[in-house]
Amino acid sequence: MISSETSVGFVGSQSKRLKEILGVENMAKRRENGAGTEPKQGTNGRWFMQVSYKDPETGDLKRTTVRGESQAEIKSKVKNLIRKTEAGISLKSKGVTFQEWLDTWLEVNKKNVVTGRSYYIYKNIVDKHIKETKLGKMPLEKVKRADLQKYFNEKSAELSPKYLETIKVVISDALNVAELDSMILKSPCKNIKLPAVVKEEINPLNIDEVKLLLDTAGTGSLFYNVLICALYTGMRRGEICGLRWQDIDFNKKQIAVKQQAKEDPTKENSLILGTLKTPAAYRTIPMDNRLMAVLKWYQAQQNKAKGNLGKAYNDLGLVFSKPTGDIMSPNVVSQRFHRLIVKTGIPKRTFHQVRHTFASVAISQGLSIQAVSKILGHEKTSITFDIYGHLMTGDAETVVKVVAAYYGI
Repeated sequence: MISSETSVGFVGSQSKRLKEILGVENMAKRRENGAGTEPKQGTNGRWFMQVSYKDPETGDLKRTTVRGESQAEIKSKVKNLIRKTEAGISLKSKGVTFQEWLDTWLEVNKKNVVTGRSYYIYKNIVDKHIKETKLGKMPLEKVKRADLQKYFNEKSAELSPKYLETIKVVISDALNVAELDSMILKSPCKNIKLPAVVKEEINPLNIDEVKLLLDTAGTGSLFYNVLICALYTGMRRGEICGLRWQDIDFNKKQIAVKQQAKEDPTKENSLILGTLKTPAAYRTIPMDNRLMAVLKWYQAQQNKAKGNLGKAYNDLGLVFSKPTGDIMSPNVVSQRFHRLIVKTGIPKRTFHQVRHTFASVAISQGLSIQAVSKILGHEKTSITFDIYGHLMTGDAETVVKVVAAYYGI
């Protein structure tokens, strides 16, 4: 039995504590069954020792084998076992790799909990950037802060700072859940240093560039109308692809943003009409007469096309769709915009810059940032100010003059 005289070297209070935690009294009774309670050396030269312990989850007495290259290593491992059981750490984490735990985390804690788009992003990160890496193959319980920092240092050479931030969110949440589920003692994802996120440059289109893009797209074409909608509303590409005729009220001259087109996380290369990212994204946008006229004309043309296709047309009620009526991918919108930019020779822009153009024009004209924020669907006015605040007119001297003129004394 394990005592102060054993070759493991436990003495005094250590021996007593080991008896309390690992139940060595019961171990002693089982020696005749061949379980063994003292370190022994195998034919391969490695040492092993069978130890009983109380399962932190069930309270049942269980037995495990501790192995090592020496008696000193066994002593260290038994101490670690004591520490884990005292902390309530489940020994079922032994042998579970980090990537295996991430699969469990995705299935139990994220699937059917977060939005489909978020789940798709998280799963893509796990499958493409963590699985089969040195970090992914590590035993969960052995992942240290230094391992995480090394991983991010290496990934920074190929991934953007913004994407690394998202990967960190995934890893941090997965390890926090592992801690809550008693798979590890404490999450090592603390004080990880990432490259600074470079703020997106706001490079709105000027009026000449807007006119050139529209002229090149061709009046009445699908993409011409997509551009008009984006320029007059500031809607996101997914929101434009998810816009339905029933969401447009021509009498009240307004558009209700209620859904967006996005990738289906359960099917590769498939699209769905789903929820918006935040509650603030559900909003109503007033329509200008120019936009109303364009949409009414386009609706009439679409109805003719539907009549020609008959039953072959998949009528989802979408304003902007494929010729068959099916959902148009937001990625296709970006690709077409890129080709248009190249064709016109305009300096490189993304479709998102059209949204920036709408906001920039509004703010530079001195309009209320609160009103602009509401139309854009930002969750907080501070977000709008952080992105576009530098475009607001007025300097310190102007502020003082305006205040002085108000007092008039």
